[in-house]
Amino acid sequence: MNEPEQIIRDGWTLECPFCSKTILYTYFVNWFVPTPFFYSDSSNDVLLRKSDGEKVHEILENKKLLLAELEIIWKECLKDAPPALDGGQFTLWANVKCPHCKKELPYNDGVKDLKVRIYDSRIILIDGAVVVGDSVKETWQIKVRVK
Repeated sequence: MNEPEQIIRDGWTLECPFCSKTILYTYFVNWFVPTPFFYSDSSNDVLLRKSDGEKVHEILENKKLLLAELEIIWKECLKDAPPALDGGQFTLWANVKCPHCKKELPYNDGVKDLKVRIYDSRIILIDGAVVVGDSVKETWQIKVRVK
């Protein structure tokens, strides 16, 4: 894959709870919840494909789905997911990691709550992460600017 286009977003800093180094981050607001997005298990890359969101919203136009049914759709989205740029896999339960010590940051106090995960309205983006879309044109590397 060619180098993705870089987009610059305003953001914030956070101190890593493990190594105390500064992490630059921003986020996208997921306006059309639920929309599938997945973090890589080995990097801070995020899979956010328009086609996955359209699939879910097309199904939800016709009926209300139970949480277990949404989980099945999320897992189906992962079946044809590309690998992350570093070769890692996108997964339902991966979260962002400290770019310095590589430890995964705590999410929802460590509780794997499917409803919280599927209806999450914020996609956290760590400086340098790549947001992988449906095509190279829809794939961006995030550069965080802190004022």
